[in-house]
Parts: sequence; structure tokens; C-alpha cells
Amino acid sequence: MKKHDYLSYCLHQIEQKLDWAESSSWKESEFIELSEMISKASGISISAHTLKRLYGKIEYNEFYNPQRATKNALAKFLGFESWKAYVNDNTIDNNNPEKKEAPALKRALLFLSLSVVALVLIFVFFSNSLFNANKTDKNFDFSFSVVDSIGSVPYTVSVNYDIREIKSDSVYIDFDFVHPALGAQAKKLDKENNLNNFTYQMPGYYTISLMSDTTVLAQKKILATSNGWESYMDYETKRGFWLNNKIAPPDTNGFLYHSKESLANQEFNTNEVFYITNQLFRPFGINGDDFEMKIRFNNSRELGGITCYDFKVQLQGTYTKNHVSLMEEGCSSYSNLKIGNTSVSGIQKNLSTLTFETEIWNELTLVIKEQNVIIKINEKEVYQKKYEGRIGALLGMELITKGTGKIDYVHLRDLESNKTFIEEFD
Repeated sequence: MKKHDYLSYCLHQIEQKLDWAESSSWKESEFIELSEMISKASGISISAHTLKRLYGKIEYNEFYNPQRATKNALAKFLGFESWKAYVNDNTIDNNNPEKKEAPALKRALLFLSLSVVALVLIFVFFSNSLFNANKTDKNFDFSFSVVDSIGSVPYTVSVNYDIREIKSDSVYIDFDFVHPALGAQAKKLDKENNLNNFTYQMPGYYTISLMSDTTVLAQKKILATSNGWESYMDYETKRGFWLNNKIAPPDTNGFLYHSKESLANQEFNTNEVFYITNQLFRPFGINGDDFEMKIRFNNSRELGGITCYDFKVQLQGTYTKNHVSLMEEGCSSYSNLKIGNTSVSGIQKNLSTLTFETEIWNELTLVIKEQNVIIKINEKEVYQKKYEGRIGALLGMELITKGTGKIDYVHLRDLESNKTFIEEFD
């Protein structure tokens, strides 16, 4: 084989291993996911941009032969020690019977893939000749990696990069965080440096993006874990909270609850319409696409509630952020939910069943199984629907009440492994 034959065959084998749709139909999200998979398997960072170029999603005026590190990463993803080992294992040499002969099926697939590549290259060549004679080549190589992907707040993330071959003068890192005073946190990069540090002071699951102008070149996910349950005050007139909105840990006495008196003693204004967000970010070890959750709660006027009280559960998965919003009876136009990529709003749909009684304790049960969501309130099934997309492993939970609200317990159970997370607030 020639160099480009090995590379084409390697890419074809990766496509077979993934068992996704054909690579010609892959979108940005697939290339980002594959980038993360290869980086994790090989310890070598390959950007989604480079993968798109390898799979012909980005036009190139000649055969693209990536650097050795990139080919090593591809080989390691397929289980080989290095690119050299991959080539040796797939060498065809009729003069040396000790060399392994490629199976007929592999040769047929190789011939087919090479034919397709040849047609694509011919098309690209003539397209460039006819329509892009004066077009500047904007393709480039870069490296982009995060030293650690998880840490407890305050958590400083170290980002390593090499962008010397990027032609744009506007290359920056977006840290996926909006500071209440300083705004969106993004840092323009110096091509002569290769390290940038950023401190996350708020728990969350963040996407760090390497950007060239408005184009996303690569992304890395990091989890900033909380120190147990943390609670924040949030006002309706100005949504969003910061460290100065953090509420002192309560004397739980079996509940997660902040009384109006304790909030007033901490100089929070309880005369305005306010929300309390109780959050816990950590790896739960539970599959968000196959689990059961039970939460017992109460939210009434006596506890400091306000008209159209609500109770909202937000669940952060590795793929999507999800939520279920229950409302006081009579306010169901505000009820809504998002599971995976499926969203339903009480404005467009009748969600009158996604309500609760304010004067009693309520138990919310959420069951996610086989792409299906089932919601029960006080053991009565009130909603069932298929959803699209994936949630992924559970990494964070937020319990949000309008007014103070009161949480009795939170139970999570993985339906396959039976692993549990139980919080009784004792």
C-alpha cells in the first residue's frame, strides 16, 4: 500500500468500529465526540477540525497527510501500539510469505474506499481549479488539551495549546462562563505561548471551546464539583446568581430548607419574588438514560412561597442538560420539561397533569428507560412520552423552588447496575 492507502483504510476501519451512520452524514457533534474518544483512548489530542479534513468534510487542494502524532492516535484508537505497528500489521507483500495477506473482503472494501476517495479528489481538484483559483488555503493544524477534567471549586483549569499554524489573528478560548460583572469569560490567545489557566468558582459542567473568529475548532468538557449541597438566592427581577448570593448551610433537621427568618438574618430581601437553587455537582455513577429518581418536597405559602409556586429539577448529563418543571395547580402554562433533545412547553401543550398541591408533601418520581420518560406524582402516573437524543452519565442536580421550599429526600437508582444515591438530609 501507499501512504494514503493506509490512511484511507484506517479511517474506514474507524468508521466500521463506531458503527454510526456513514461518515459523509456526520455533523459537527459526531466529529467532536470522535475527537474526545480518540483523545481519551490514545492520550493524543486530535481536533474535530482535523478529523473533518481527514474524512473529506473540509476541502483540501491535495492529499492531506497528517503529522505522525495524529496517525499514532488513529492507530491507538484501533488498538495498535503506534502507526508503524498498524502499517506493519496491514502490509501486503507477495514476495515475503511471512507477511500477512489482507483478506479478500478487506481488499474489496479498500478498493471501494480508494475509488470513492479518488473521485472526491478529482472533484475537489476541478472545483478548486474552476472556482477557487485565488482562494487562500485556510486549513491548519493545532493542539488543544486540558490537564485535568474534574476538580472541586474553586478549581483552576490548565489549558495547553499550540496555534502557531493557525493563520487567523483572532484565536481565543471561550470558558463557557458569564461573570455577573465582567461578562462572558473568553481569552484571546498569544501564538507564542502555549498555556492558559482559568479558575471556576461556581460548580457546573462546562464546555471549553477553542475558537477561530466565530468557528469552533475544538472543545473539551470539564466538571467543577460542589462541596456538598450549595444553595443560592436568585431574584425574579434579575435572574442569575454569584458567590455573594450563596446561602449559609442550614441546620437541616432532616430537610433541605432555608426559612425566611434565616434568609433575612443573612440580609437577603425576602419581600421580592425570589427563587432558591440547591445544587450538587459530582459524578453520581448513574446512567441518565436508564434510571429512577424520587424526590419528596413541599412548597407552600407558609414556607415563604409566592403565587404560582413551582418546583423544578434540573439534571446535568454528559450530553444534555435536562429538567422537569412542576407548577401549582392552575398555573400549568408554566409547566415544562426537557429530556434529551425533546422539549415540551405548557404554552403549546396541555401539561395540567404536571402540577402539585401546595398544602401537602408531594413525591415526584421520574423514570427514564428505553428512550422513554415516565413522570409520577404521589405514585400516580401523570406523563409518559418518548424522547430523542441522549442524557449520558449524571453529573449534576439542581432543585429550584419559587420561595423557600422544603426538600425531604432525594433518591437515585441506576436501573441496570442498581447503584444508588440516597440523600436524606439528616
